[in-house]
Amino acid sequence: MVTFINSRLGARLLAFLLIGVFLSFGTLTYLVVRRERNVLMKFNREKSSLLADSITRSLRGAMLEKDPAIVRQMLGKYDSEDGIQTAIFRTDGSRAYGDIDWSVPLDLISSAEETTVQAPGSLIFLKPLFNEKECYACHGSQDRVRGVVAVRIPTAGAEKEVGSTAEGIAVFAALTALLSGAGLVFTIRRMISKPLLVLKEGTEKIRDGDLGHRIDMDRNDELGSLAVAFNQMMEKIEDGTRIYGNLKDHNELSDAIFDCTMSGVAVLDKRGTVMRINQAGSDILKLSGETIVGRKIVEVYPETKEMLVVGSEIGREVTVVLRDGVPTPIGFTNSPLFDKNGSEQGIVTVFRDLTEIKELQSEVRKKHHFESMGKIISGVAHEIRNPLFAIQSIAQLLEREIEHEQHQTLLGALLKETSRMRNLVDELLLYGKPSALNITDVSLGALMAELKEYCKAKDNKVNLSIKAPPLATIRADKDKLFQVFLNLLDNALGAGSTQVTIASEKAGSLIRILIKDNGAGIREQDLERIFDPFFTTKKEGTGLGLPICKKIIEDHGGSIEAQSQEGKGTTLMLTLRSGK
Repeated sequence: MVTFINSRLGARLLAFLLIGVFLSFGTLTYLVVRRERNVLMKFNREKSSLLADSITRSLRGAMLEKDPAIVRQMLGKYDSEDGIQTAIFRTDGSRAYGDIDWSVPLDLISSAEETTVQAPGSLIFLKPLFNEKECYACHGSQDRVRGVVAVRIPTAGAEKEVGSTAEGIAVFAALTALLSGAGLVFTIRRMISKPLLVLKEGTEKIRDGDLGHRIDMDRNDELGSLAVAFNQMMEKIEDGTRIYGNLKDHNELSDAIFDCTMSGVAVLDKRGTVMRINQAGSDILKLSGETIVGRKIVEVYPETKEMLVVGSEIGREVTVVLRDGVPTPIGFTNSPLFDKNGSEQGIVTVFRDLTEIKELQSEVRKKHHFESMGKIISGVAHEIRNPLFAIQSIAQLLEREIEHEQHQTLLGALLKETSRMRNLVDELLLYGKPSALNITDVSLGALMAELKEYCKAKDNKVNLSIKAPPLATIRADKDKLFQVFLNLLDNALGAGSTQVTIASEKAGSLIRILIKDNGAGIREQDLERIFDPFFTTKKEGTGLGLPICKKIIEDHGGSIEAQSQEGKGTTLMLTLRSGK
């Protein structure tokens, strides 16, 4: 019982049933009491009507005798111990005979109809006294009604009887409700509450993660069917959970692959609207995913219309002008997107920024070009070197033997140009042939000290500032690396620099060296060509100094870059491998 009462569903069900019982018996009591009251009232009206008829018939004889005492005696005969009273009222509403202390409404007299009036504690029946032919002798024939006969019957007894009946029915209803409630509690607890409690405990165990729990209920009714359906549902949920776990792992793996792919991946529908794009794709297109998803890709970048054409060719590319205004080469491949039914739903496009690849390809082509030129230059230099040596030797002999001043001047010019040509051939051989490097750990501090001494000896007006980390070393060929620094320093001095700063820093396994001067600088249109062979802005330059420096640095596995602004100096950045 306690378990049932503590069950909110059981308590509500019991409350509803008890309320239903009380309402049913209450309605029944009301109907019975109302019917009994109506029956009693009808009986009283019939009783009053009979008395009024009897009084009317007796009154006719008394009126013919013209004896009022007979009328009083007759009315007293009809009064009883039950409280019944009789009276006769005139047409003006005044009482003629009897004991009823009541004023008859004139409209009831003039209506000339039998009627019943409900008075406090009583019921009054009114019967009109019509002016008949026998009465014309005394009363004349003008009036139709001469008065009314009133019979007053008290209703207190009837009301008491009705109340007693109502109390009996109420007691019977209460006892019936209690007995019904007890029976309902027992029935509901056995047939509903216990099975529902079993179902509730089962759902709580499943809520707590015990998906293998099953409900044991041997019943052939709806609750038994519910338990069977519950167990079947849990078997499907358990199977679905395993499938969901597998799908979740698969989807998470797919999402991770999609988001972590270095190439851009975009999923488009048939109209070219971007349904999904990964982070790499957003970065390549310089747009956030929220900005581009839901929009047609050709509306964002019209150049991408070729991406909407599905093709199996490898190496397709388009040039897209991105939001920053930079034309960017984008390589892509695409394939149709199908749903599980094999119906084509859109396009999957994989793309990437080809800018670095294009630059590397350009560098490779340039390197191959320079290597080819180096081989040609080396061959030509070898062919020129021996005849040039012979010409220089003959010129030197003639210079010693010829005394004519004009001829001496010509031979001096010849020797000067021959010497310049020989220096050019030496530089060509140095640029063209592969470097044989003697790699060791070179102290950067010692190398900078030698460079400072060279600068002081060459031009003591130049302020050379050196900032190098202590004990820093470089994996390099010391002589060739020193040749690079000498060449770069000579270029700075040749540009009119009065302040040269060399600063270095270690970055992991690399050392970066910045050489900055305050010379004339390089024109913007010339900056990209300073490392090309034979490009020079000097009257007596060969155009091989910086290309040779670049070749030596690259032979060491490093790189060299230049930044300059005309009239504000030049900065060169060298990157080399750090020593141990």
